[in-house]
Amino acid sequence: TLSPERCTRARLIRLHLKDHNKKRPKKMMAMLVEHEEQVSARLGGTIKEVWGVRPDEMDADHAALMTLFQYMIGNTDWETISCRNIMLVQPSDTAAKILPIPYDFDFSGLVAAPYAVPNSECGIRHVQDRYLMYRENGVEPEALEKARNTILTHKDELYRLFRDKNLSDESIEQITAFMDVCFEALESGAEIPLRLEYTPK
Repeated sequence: TLSPERCTRARLIRLHLKDHNKKRPKKMMAMLVEHEEQVSARLGGTIKEVWGVRPDEMDADHAALMTLFQYMIGNTDWETISCRNIMLVQPSDTAAKILPIPYDFDFSGLVAAPYAVPNSECGIRHVQDRYLMYRENGVEPEALEKARNTILTHKDELYRLFRDKNLSDESIEQITAFMDVCFEALESGAEIPLRLEYTPK
């Protein structure tokens, strides 16, 4: 399942920055993101700081679900081997597999930040194009298919997240169009495309 526990929690806030040299505080939206130590404590484990974690050391289903999630949001700015934008949580039961927990999604096509660029090794031209990074991270095709079914089961729930009152109508329309391309590919029943181009309307 899509477990809300096996992730980094974040909360949207209204932030007021007060500058004593100015009369009015600067107001903006901001995100509070859970620290890695809090994540590992909540999951009942510890952060594993290693280089070159083997695929067989990770929870296969969770690794596949994380990989397909990254594909869904169009993010190529991550890697489990070098722990780039991934934290590794070792459960207290040392016989249990490592949980790769992703964070930092500003380079994703979903966010589409003006400074974002795709991973140069993926062979895609635009940040809103998708690349399925499962081979590089040792994800088995069988586990990937299981992850596909999980995400499709939660499609309506995911789309509801994009219809947030804090987003403009234009943003909701853009995000929906971006997500539609991914779900059309996932729902086709065909092999998930390694590369999936997106052309904004």
